[in-house]
Amino acid sequence: MENWLRLCYTVSMIKTASIYASFLLLIGLIAPVTPLYAVEKAESKIDFKAGNVGILPISPLYFLKEIRRDLMRFFTTDPVSEAFLELQIANEKAGELKRVQEFKPDDVWAITKAIENYKNSQKRLSAKLEEIKKLPEGRASSKLVEELASKAVTHERFLRSFEERYTNQEELKQLAESAKEELGKTTQAISKTSPAKELVRAVRKTLTSTTTPVASDDATKQEIIKSVISNLEEGASEETKGEYVELKNELVSTSTISTSTVNMGTSTIATSTILSTSTKNIIPAPISF
Repeated sequence: MENWLRLCYTVSMIKTASIYASFLLLIGLIAPVTPLYAVEKAESKIDFKAGNVGILPISPLYFLKEIRRDLMRFFTTDPVSEAFLELQIANEKAGELKRVQEFKPDDVWAITKAIENYKNSQKRLSAKLEEIKKLPEGRASSKLVEELASKAVTHERFLRSFEERYTNQEELKQLAESAKEELGKTTQAISKTSPAKELVRAVRKTLTSTTTPVASDDATKQEIIKSVISNLEEGASEETKGEYVELKNELVSTSTISTSTVNMGTSTIATSTILSTSTKNIIPAPISF
C-alpha cells in the first residue's frame, strides 16, 4: 500500500513538472512573436539604453517580469546599489511606456497602466535616494550621479513629447503631467543626495552632448534645460541653489547664442548671394568689334 501511494505521488509530481515545463515552453514560443512582447528598434529617436523592452505591462505574463525584479531587490542590500537597481527598473518602465504608446497609441487603458507603472517606479527611486541621504556619508557615488543626471534629461524629453502628442486627449494629457510631476520629485531628490559640483558637471555634460542631442530644436532644448535644472534647484540646499541658477543661465544663453549664430550665418549667405546676383546684372556685356 505504501509503495502504491509513493508511486501515485511520483506520477503526480511528474505531471506537475510537465505542465510547468510546457507553460515555460509556451512562453518561449509565443512571447517573441506577439505584439505584447517588444524589442527596441535602432531607429528610435529617444533611446533609454535599456536593451530589449521585453514583456509589456498589458501582457498577462507581465507578472513574471515583476517577480524577477522583486528577486533582484531581495538580493540587493547596499543602499547605493538599490538606487542603481531602481533607476534601472524606472528606465525599463519608461521604455515599456514608449513601446505601449507605439503599439496602442489610442488605447487609454493600456497607456494608463504603463504610466502608473512608470510613476510607481519613480516613487521607489525617490525613496531609495532619500535613504542614501540618511547614510553617514549622505551622498551618492559619482557613477550614480552621472546616471541619474543622464536619465533625468532623457525621461524629461520623452514625457514632454508624450504630453505634446496627447494635447487634445485630456485624460492622457493629465496622466503625462502626473508622470512629469513624479519625475520632478525624483530630480529634486537627486540634488539632495548628490554633491552640487559633481551634479552640475554631470548635467552640463548631458545637456551639451553632441552624440545624443537633447532636442532637435533649440526652443525645446531650452524648455528641457529650464525644467530639469529648476527641479534640481528646488531640491538643493540654500547654499548650493546659486550653482544651479548659474548653470541654467549659462546653458540657456549658450543655446540662444548658437541659434543666433546660425541665423546670422544664413543671412550672410543669403546677402552674399543677392550681392553676387546684382553684380552680375550690372557688369556690361562684352563689346564686339
